[in-house]
Amino acid sequence: MFETAVMDASPLIVLAKCQFLHLLQGIASQIMVPPAVVSEVSAGAEDDPARSLLAGPGIVRAGSIAIDPAVAQHGLDAGEAEVLSLAIGEGPGCIAVVDDAAARRCARALQISHVGCVGIVIDAARRREIPDVRAALSLLAQAGLYLSTAVMEQAVQQVAKN
Repeated sequence: MFETAVMDASPLIVLAKCQFLHLLQGIASQIMVPPAVVSEVSAGAEDDPARSLLAGPGIVRAGSIAIDPAVAQHGLDAGEAEVLSLAIGEGPGCIAVVDDAAARRCARALQISHVGCVGIVIDAARRREIPDVRAALSLLAQAGLYLSTAVMEQAVQQVAKN
């Protein structure tokens, strides 16, 4: 388990829409959101559950973030760059929560611990917090996360192995 999970906007929005934010408790003690992510989520619809979450307790809003030069070389959007830069700054007790493929490639290249919505669901299913992983993955897709059939099947198989 990590001390801190730094959230990008997409996973925050998708997990909130699915009412899966509680699953983050299985990966980190604290949830942190950088300024660019706060701005992106705050620009959403007033009834967006992620937006209302930002106003409540339980989310730590990070201060100003200096983009790490190694992250900047990957040409990510502002939110993803801040998430990964903050994760680097927070150190090994931190995990970045990103779904964007380019952000995940950057995290792998820079050896930043990271996970996406599918990984969070797999982890929760392994802890038996989610009884039907296929239904949970379908909810993620309905909430706007692109999931190929191959990724869904791979996730179901990973859970079935345990």
